[in-house]
Amino acid sequence: MSTFTLVILILALSSEAFSGIYLNGFLREKETRFPYKLLVIVSLALVNAAMAALGFFTGSYLNLLLGEFSYFISLGLLFVLGLKLIARSFKPKFREMTWELNQPKILLGFAVAVGINAFLLGLALPVFDPNFIALLFSFLLGFAVSVSLALIIGARSQRFLLASRIVFSGGLIIIGSAVYYILRNFNFI
Repeated sequence: MSTFTLVILILALSSEAFSGIYLNGFLREKETRFPYKLLVIVSLALVNAAMAALGFFTGSYLNLLLGEFSYFISLGLLFVLGLKLIARSFKPKFREMTWELNQPKILLGFAVAVGINAFLLGLALPVFDPNFIALLFSFLLGFAVSVSLALIIGARSQRFLLASRIVFSGGLIIIGSAVYYILRNFNFI
């Protein structure tokens, strides 16, 4: 798997964090200053990178145990992760809209909740043999950029339909990558 493909997968995964931050009205309050917004960016990037690293190490161990079956299990994980994001995009309201993310404890809870998907992606990635440093850096950078954009764009507008479409697109990208690797495995591509 190339670093470019890895970054695309991570940006697709970060669509959930983007929508949660973009729609959250508590972060648009005038009391929310730049240092706290920086804390939001750093905490989401660090927690998701840590969860992905934990998933990667777990996936590497499972890779050794499961052998050739781990490839198809990883593709299944990617497919389920994409379906999860697509199903989420059809919900009439995201829970993150009501989370008071201007409180550090709740922000940490949100970061861990989003990090579960990062763990699942990290669990699926060892079969593609990515560079671990590139993986970690990509998670840090991908989530930092996504959350930064959500804070900037969310300060100007708050459209549920846009957030929903972004999550839907992220799910399609992840499912598309799973389908691509299945087709490539059977030499259709």
